[in-house]
Amino acid sequence: MFPLAPLVGVAGGLMGAALGDLTRARHLRSPQLTGTRDATMTDLNSVSAQGIRIVGRLGRITGGLAQFSGSLANTCTLADLKMNRFLNRADQWATATGLNGELPPPHRFAPTHIDPRSPLALDLTSGEITTVLWATGFRPDHSWLDIPVRDRTGHIRHDGGVVTGAPGLYILGLPVLRTRASTYIHGATDDTEAIVAHLHGFLRSSPARRRPQGTGSDGPRDSGVCLANGTAIPAGSSSVSD
Repeated sequence: MFPLAPLVGVAGGLMGAALGDLTRARHLRSPQLTGTRDATMTDLNSVSAQGIRIVGRLGRITGGLAQFSGSLANTCTLADLKMNRFLNRADQWATATGLNGELPPPHRFAPTHIDPRSPLALDLTSGEITTVLWATGFRPDHSWLDIPVRDRTGHIRHDGGVVTGAPGLYILGLPVLRTRASTYIHGATDDTEAIVAHLHGFLRSSPARRRPQGTGSDGPRDSGVCLANGTAIPAGSSSVSD
């Protein structure tokens, strides 16, 4: 808990959504988007109405002065445009598949309101700002992985957790790996089942690529490798703990 005093929050990142069960998605609120399980809508308009001043992307801090990019209005306009395009496509799909009678009527949100007086700079030494909250996220570091499976940005190339160009190598724990649920711990269950099924098919169809990892009562055992949150584990392990 923070005292009720001026506060600067610096946040960055992307929110992604995978549209699976449309009926369920239309009726359930996402805690990732609302911060609560009730029907409270949380967006820039609602937080602005609570007295929070939106100032945009932080460019740099120099001499105690926080400077902002000035692109806030344009960024919000483009975000509203993309959101409405997506909603239009979702509603068109629902109509085309005969789901209109099962779903609530289409709804559109009010355009994001940006105060034209939003400052381009804040003096952090003035005493008005008492707390700075950094929520800028993080990016993975796979530089230790000495095989050619990373793209130019350093991210592992994969298709739903199946690493591209490295048969038998898999990855778990990445945000939106296969669905939106992949971002959360409980989402690893479905991802693991899908990866194990792929591994099983890979081992059965590619005997020349199999490498014995031991001997059991039924003969040699085969295994792949899975990267779970940056840790290499045998894909044949019975369980993975965070």
